[in-house]
Amino acid sequence: ISDIWGKIVHTLPLKEGILKGINAAPLYYLFEAELDESRLKIDKRDYVQRTLAAALREAEIHQAIPEIYGRLIPREQRKQYPTMVFVPSIHLVYDVARTLREKFGSEGVEVRAWAGKSVSSGQMEIDLADFNNGNIDVLVLCEMGGRGIDLPRARFLIDAYPTLSPTKLEQRVGRILRTIRPESELNRAGFKKPFALVVQVIPKSNHFRPFLLPDLLNCWDDFREGRLLGLCERGKRIMLQNDQGPAISLQQ
Repeated sequence: ISDIWGKIVHTLPLKEGILKGINAAPLYYLFEAELDESRLKIDKRDYVQRTLAAALREAEIHQAIPEIYGRLIPREQRKQYPTMVFVPSIHLVYDVARTLREKFGSEGVEVRAWAGKSVSSGQMEIDLADFNNGNIDVLVLCEMGGRGIDLPRARFLIDAYPTLSPTKLEQRVGRILRTIRPESELNRAGFKKPFALVVQVIPKSNHFRPFLLPDLLNCWDDFREGRLLGLCERGKRIMLQNDQGPAISLQQ
């Protein structure tokens, strides 16, 4: 970016964006996966993708993700929560997509999967349009499949790709926390995003704890499961009504 446009004159941290209303506040949940931490290898300050994917597959994470989706999003509210699921390998992309279809396909949940270079650019363009038009409910992808995509309608992230990198986490979460611009077609169509849901699925860890959203927002004092993060300075009570999302009373 600097090579093209020159010196950076201002940066906006994600937490500041949330406080200013530029980004949606995240409603945050954390789940731990039962897996053998000794199998996880570290290279270049992050998990080795191959070992992480193998451990998560052995832990049958593809069974846990549909359970999380079904538990947090009532059937009648699924259209309000277009979902992105991140996993660390192509095999897990297909495993998760297949299990989601088996469990929710009969209920009208449309699931698509991107597995890196195996998805053509033409198909990606079709899927992007379908997602933003409300014709896709869940998009399952790995890191390569998620670069450079524009999905402002995404409102629920299930992040089952643990990372030690704050940069990777911020990029991933930032896709979900984009607000709906007043002049956008989504706003004119009546789609609202007063907040977004973020779930992280991490291994139980004693040595290399993954980087978490409360780390990124520096708001562990504000952390309670199912509480909006990054708003502790506001000190106000927020009630999420049934027509907006899960009916939860939140004390900031």
